[in-house]
Amino acid sequence: MSSLLVFCAGLCAGTFSCLTCKFAYSTESTGIDGVPKMFEKPIFMLLVMFSAMVPAYFIWLIQQFIFTKPEDRDKVNAKTYVSLIIPSVCDLLCTLLLLVAQLYITASLWQMMRGSVIVITAVLKIYGLGHSLEKHMKIGIGMIAFSMLLVAFSAFVAGPVASGADLAGGAADARLLSNHHHHNDDYGIDADPLSAPTDVYYPDQHSAEHGHLAVHLAAPVNDRNPMVGVALVVLGCLAQGVQYVFEEKVMNTGDVNCPPLVVIGMEGIWGFFITVLIVYPLAYYIPGKDNGSFENPFDSWEMVVSNERLSYLVTGFVVTVTMYNIAAVYVTQLLSAIWHAILDNFRPISVWGLDLAMFYYIAPGTGLGEEWTPGSWLQLIGLCILLFGTAVYNGSITIAGFCEPSRGGYEAIDSDEPTGRPRTNTLGEIVEDMIKIRTDPAMAASALTRSPLITNSAERESERARERSGSFRSGSYSRTDSL
Repeated sequence: MSSLLVFCAGLCAGTFSCLTCKFAYSTESTGIDGVPKMFEKPIFMLLVMFSAMVPAYFIWLIQQFIFTKPEDRDKVNAKTYVSLIIPSVCDLLCTLLLLVAQLYITASLWQMMRGSVIVITAVLKIYGLGHSLEKHMKIGIGMIAFSMLLVAFSAFVAGPVASGADLAGGAADARLLSNHHHHNDDYGIDADPLSAPTDVYYPDQHSAEHGHLAVHLAAPVNDRNPMVGVALVVLGCLAQGVQYVFEEKVMNTGDVNCPPLVVIGMEGIWGFFITVLIVYPLAYYIPGKDNGSFENPFDSWEMVVSNERLSYLVTGFVVTVTMYNIAAVYVTQLLSAIWHAILDNFRPISVWGLDLAMFYYIAPGTGLGEEWTPGSWLQLIGLCILLFGTAVYNGSITIAGFCEPSRGGYEAIDSDEPTGRPRTNTLGEIVEDMIKIRTDPAMAASALTRSPLITNSAERESERARERSGSFRSGSYSRTDSL
C-alpha cells in the first residue's frame, strides 16, 4: 500500500506542478504600473521552485532529531554542504531554460519534449563516462529522437490554439468574449502568454480593480514562434544531462555521501540565495519591457497579491513541487526500476489528459486547459513512438533477431527459488513479471532522467534503513531489473 501511495503521489505531484506553472503564466493580473497583463515571470517561478525545495532539509532534520536514535543519525560535514553549490547552479540554469520554454509551448508539448533528456544524457554518458550502447539501445534512441521531431513539428501544424489557458475568467466571460467581437473567428483564445498585445474587457469595476474575471482578446498563438520553446527545452535538457554526468563522474563518491533530503534541501537553499543575490538583481538592472527591466521582482509580487487565482496557483506550485521532490526520494527507495519507468512514461499522458479534461469537461470556458487541434494527432503519434522507443531502449520489448538485448543486465529471481522474496501475487508483482528491464541499470531510461546524486543517496539511505530495522539480510535477495 505504501508503494502505491508513493507512486500516486509522485504522479500527481509531477502532473500538477507542470500544469499549475503553465496556468500561472496564462493568468492575467495588474502590476505596479496598473496595467493588466499576463504573468510572464519565469525568474519568479524559479525562485518559488527553489523555495519549495527547502522544506526537504527541515523534514530531514525532524527525522534525525525526533525519530532517529543518536547513534543512527546521519553525519554531514561542511564540505558536503558547500559542494552542493555546483549542482545547484546547474539546476538553476536547466530549470530557468525550461520555465521560459513553457511560455512558448503547451504543457503537454513541453512535457513530451523533455523526453529528449534520455537521448542527450545517453550520448553524454557514452563520451563522458565510457558507457556503451547495445543494438536495441541504439534503435530505441533513434525512435525517441524521431518522436521528438514529430512532437516538435506538431506545434507548427496546430494553427491558432484555443487552449483557454489565457482566458482569466469564468464561463460568463467566455460568453462575453463571443458576443463582444463579431469577428472572433479570426482570433483564438491565445495559448501563448507572450503573444501580441491584448484588448481587455472587464464586466464590472470591481473586476477591473482586482484583476478578476478579465476577458482578453488576443492575436493567434502563431505570433509567437514555438520553435523558441522547443529549442529552450532541448537546451534545458542538455544542461540537465551535463549536470547528471558531472554528478556521476565527480560528485557521486564517498566525499559527497549525504541523505537525499539534504541534497534536495541544500540545492533549494543555494538556488534561492543565488537567485535572490545574483539572478534577480541582474534581471532587474538589465533593460527590458517589464517596467524597464528584463524582469521586475516588485511587479511580480504585486501581480501575485493582486489576483486571487494567481495567488492560489503559485501556492499550488509550491505545494506540488515540495511533494514531488519528497516523493522522488521515496519512489527511489520503495519502487523498483520498472515502476520508475512506468512513472516517467505516465507523466506525459497524465499532463496531456488532464489538460484536455480541464478544457472540455472539468472547467470549460474558465481559461484552463488545452484544446485538441489538428497538430494533436501528430503529437499523439509522437507520444506513442516515444513510449514504444523507451520500452525498446530498456529491453522491455524485444524483436527477435532485430533488437534483442544481450543477457548482460540484471535478471529477475524466480519466485520459487529459496533465495527469492516471498510472493503474494499482488498487482505490482504481476506487472513486474510481465515487464522487465534488460538494459544495464546505469543506462536505463529511468536512470537517465534522474539526478544520480539524489538517486544513489536515496538507495544508500534505503539500504541503511533496512540494516537498522534488521529486515535486510545479506544475500537474501539480489537486486532485480524487473518492474
